[in-house]
Amino acid sequence: MNVNNIQEIEKTLSVRLPKVYVDYMTENRTHNGYLYELDEIVEVNLTDETPIYAPGYVIIASDWGDLRYLMKFGEDETTVYESDAGDMNPMNFTVFSEDFHHFLELLETV
Repeated sequence: MNVNNIQEIEKTLSVRLPKVYVDYMTENRTHNGYLYELDEIVEVNLTDETPIYAPGYVIIASDWGDLRYLMKFGEDETTVYESDAGDMNPMNFTVFSEDFHHFLELLETV
């Protein structure tokens, strides 16, 4: 994935993806199965209607069931939030981890 592809994703979703997420996804060839690939982000977020129900957030991962993991828009964001797929109201999100890399470690235990 190159810079132009990332810029296209950001333009389509009208977001600035968190740098820590983009860096991880572009530097690591293998992912743990929970994280969405960068080329899946647009479809996932449009399908789940994230821009409508959780404006200001982007889904970056799921448990392939009812849970979604989101980050706020913004290059410097590092906090990962958890939400039930049926309740995408940001007021009901819980902080899963305040650090993206810690989030990745937690996923190893799920």
